[in-house]
Amino acid sequence: ISQKLISQFQTVDFGPTFSPVAVKLPPSSQFTTFALPLDDLYGKIRINKEGQESCSSYTGNYHLDVRTLSCAMIVIRSQDLNGELKKSPHIISINDSFTENDLRTDDIAVSFIGENSLHQSNKIIFEPILPTGTSPSDNSLFRIRDGGLVTLTNLFILRSNILGSENAPIVMIIYGIGQQSNGNIMNAPGKLVIEKCILEGGNSANSNVWHDLGLTETCNVGYGAAIVADGQTIVQISGSSIRTFEGPAVRALNGASVTIDKNTTLDNNGLRNKNTLSSMQTNVVCEGGIGTTLVDVALDNVTSYRITGNAWIFSSSDNACDIKATFNGIQQLPRSQPQAETANVTIYQQKKIADVNIGGHFMEPCMRSLVLEIRQNNGIKQGITLDIGVENASSQVAWSSSNNVIIQLEASLIQELLVYTPWEVSIYDVGQKDSATWILTEPVIDGKTEPQDDQKKDKSQKEQNHEEKQDLKIRKINKDRRLSDSHSSNSSHLTTSPSNSHTKSPRSRKTHQTASSIEDKISDSLTSSAASTTDGSFDEFESTESSSIVTQDIDEHKDMNVEAQLKSSRTSHQQSHLNSKHDKKSQKASKIANDKLDKSQEVDSVSDNFGSDSQSVMSTENGQFENQSEYYDLKNKQNIPNKLQLDKIKTSKIVKKNEDSLA
Repeated sequence: ISQKLISQFQTVDFGPTFSPVAVKLPPSSQFTTFALPLDDLYGKIRINKEGQESCSSYTGNYHLDVRTLSCAMIVIRSQDLNGELKKSPHIISINDSFTENDLRTDDIAVSFIGENSLHQSNKIIFEPILPTGTSPSDNSLFRIRDGGLVTLTNLFILRSNILGSENAPIVMIIYGIGQQSNGNIMNAPGKLVIEKCILEGGNSANSNVWHDLGLTETCNVGYGAAIVADGQTIVQISGSSIRTFEGPAVRALNGASVTIDKNTTLDNNGLRNKNTLSSMQTNVVCEGGIGTTLVDVALDNVTSYRITGNAWIFSSSDNACDIKATFNGIQQLPRSQPQAETANVTIYQQKKIADVNIGGHFMEPCMRSLVLEIRQNNGIKQGITLDIGVENASSQVAWSSSNNVIIQLEASLIQELLVYTPWEVSIYDVGQKDSATWILTEPVIDGKTEPQDDQKKDKSQKEQNHEEKQDLKIRKINKDRRLSDSHSSNSSHLTTSPSNSHTKSPRSRKTHQTASSIEDKISDSLTSSAASTTDGSFDEFESTESSSIVTQDIDEHKDMNVEAQLKSSRTSHQQSHLNSKHDKKSQKASKIANDKLDKSQEVDSVSDNFGSDSQSVMSTENGQFENQSEYYDLKNKQNIPNKLQLDKIKTSKIVKKNEDSLA
């Protein structure tokens, strides 16, 4: 009878709900209540933005004229509570744009399906209630607990970009322990299935979520996730697109299982806009925890991997994560290793610190331990290693970006390595030394390397100046000594042979005195100039000296004439000595004539630089020089700009040759 009664009730369109049906079967006088199952038709609710029903409580089994998603969920929860649709699935179909905050799906098995082929026409805008609570589960759009199942198909779900909304995930799956009369048991895991959907976050270049945050906050890689799977839960994503979320597409922990197929696109998730680590992304994060968390991701449509080779899949280092990342079915690294490309080491001796500046790619320290190693580039490979990371306090680390890091350490740590350079420098993950890239670099001692070269140069210049000054002084002393000896010799000859004193004409004596005076002035001038010479004056000397090379051929021609004259004079002197061997007075006269000729040669050299007057005198004393006067006048005019330096060179050459001839 009861079965016939139930079947009769199922044919009635109840409209509004009513209290549970009670039946009294005679001869019993007691009424018995029973659950009245609804037809499968009531398990399918179509949401119409123009619908009439917008409920805040369960007042009817509405399924055709419902205006909001929240009203549909109120009806479904009540139906499940009353056992009215135990064997029928709950399906909610939409064809428009709706704004919601918390649908409280919990442990219900329900599917949300977009009717239109265009995702934009099946849109759900998620605007969480702000400020959000401390637990993401209090603010999610879809919340799945033990035994619950949520399927999303052909939908476009957009999370608000209002600051604070990033802390509310679109889907939160929570695993717990159920309580029954026979004790604690493990409930069926919650499950999320996403097919052909678009999930989009509010992150953009203008977003302030990561603006100027410190390293610790920046490395909170699980923050701002689109989907959070906590506990023994299941997430399956296929043929969908998850993009521009402030955090990862999926955050998994405590034994969750996540699968993302090759037809799913992950694009620009977790990008740290307006932050030091602005190039860092977080597509998937596995935080480990209780049990083993499984993550299987196909990288075929992961944008960052296709562009840079980095999938940006983070995992804990406690071996609680089992990560499988594939491209075209081939296993790949879920996250790129640090790649060093440049390295500079600067040692500040006064501050007793050293800066190690490394440039490259993917050097962010988040969710991993990095090792800095500096070693000598030899067979011994002696060096140092230093652990660096977010919580490392033994060194000061400054990240200017994911592509550049500066590590400051005590200079004493690398002092012993200075014995052998260059060095090899690298940054790598703990346990990944074999895959590290090494950069060759020469350490620089700040404040010493370059200035030291300048000091050496200045010192060398000063020493050169001093040597030249000393050389000029010695030349002057030798000249004065020779002139003194020459005057003494002449005085002796004049005293011994007064009869020969008249042989030197007044004009010759005047010319000799003029030449000697000029030579003294030149020598004094050169000595005085050398004493006050600066670094630049010796550069001038070098340029003047180079000019004198031009007239070297002329000087050599003159020296050859002088040597010929000396040779002729010596020959004449020898002949005179043979003819008057027994005549003592003739020998003395010949010697005086020789001295006179030598002095005339000195006068010729000096007068060659100071005018035609001296040349006239030499022409009077010896007719052989008259033809050279015009030639030397022309040479003097050409060399006027370098006259002082030429005088110095010529005077020293003539004096030296005269010394050799008189010896």
